[in-house]
Amino acid sequence: FLKKNNAKTVSIDSSNPPVKLKIISEACSHLKIDLIFVPSGAEIINVKIFNTSKDLELCTYYLSQNKLEKFKIPERIMKSKIRFLGSPRYCDEWLSHLKKIYKKKFNKRNNKINLGLFVTPLGQNFSKHNSAIKDLTKDKMLNLKIRNKPRDYMLEKCCAYLKDELNTPEIINWADIIITVQSSVIIEAIKKNKIVFFLEYLIPNSYGKWLRQFKCVQIIKSKNELLKKIEEVKNNKYSFKLKNKKSYLKLVVGNDYKYNKVLDRYAKFYNNIC
Repeated sequence: FLKKNNAKTVSIDSSNPPVKLKIISEACSHLKIDLIFVPSGAEIINVKIFNTSKDLELCTYYLSQNKLEKFKIPERIMKSKIRFLGSPRYCDEWLSHLKKIYKKKFNKRNNKINLGLFVTPLGQNFSKHNSAIKDLTKDKMLNLKIRNKPRDYMLEKCCAYLKDELNTPEIINWADIIITVQSSVIIEAIKKNKIVFFLEYLIPNSYGKWLRQFKCVQIIKSKNELLKKIEEVKNNKYSFKLKNKKSYLKLVVGNDYKYNKVLDRYAKFYNNIC
């Protein structure tokens, strides 16, 4: 397939199963073309997990989206393989493009609170079967819309996200409040000045925490606190002020580099290696 289509490079989500990465790596190596690993999303919290040399042994380059992502590898590998190019998904250029595509307007038809829930796949920390979601579903003063993670290893017909009523930009535009865990969609929500309830209590301490100097989300430390905050919103007693929003977005999108146009960085990178 690669030879038939005269492929110059192959770019792949680095979170794919190792067996798939190895097969693709062997094919690229045989054809002497570059294999480029791209992380599935921008890092949004202070993670305690490091990428190691073993994680990068199959790729020619690794395109990191921001400097919250951590590496514990020799300096020579850092220089030869790692490229910090920023987040193409959440940069201003791409969000402006999405705005032209998704023009649907959402008007409030009642006094209910619109909650947009970004869930994780079944078996992970915030699936659609989470007990908090079950409790919120019972509340008649709330409108809930769920967005499944738009990524799966199954055949398309088996993917839950294809049955979602709204896609990611639409559900963020529709919602009054976004509820999720360690999802990078938080970046788009913050950019659109949405209130985000970040369920930190569902994230293991060994994985990481929100950076406390950036008050861009409401950190939720328990299910009871989540339900309490929802009640405050319903009774017009909730207040939250964003703090250091610009600095946070600059960090996670990768605009803290000298050249701010993220998509141009990617275009330049690929032009240089092809």
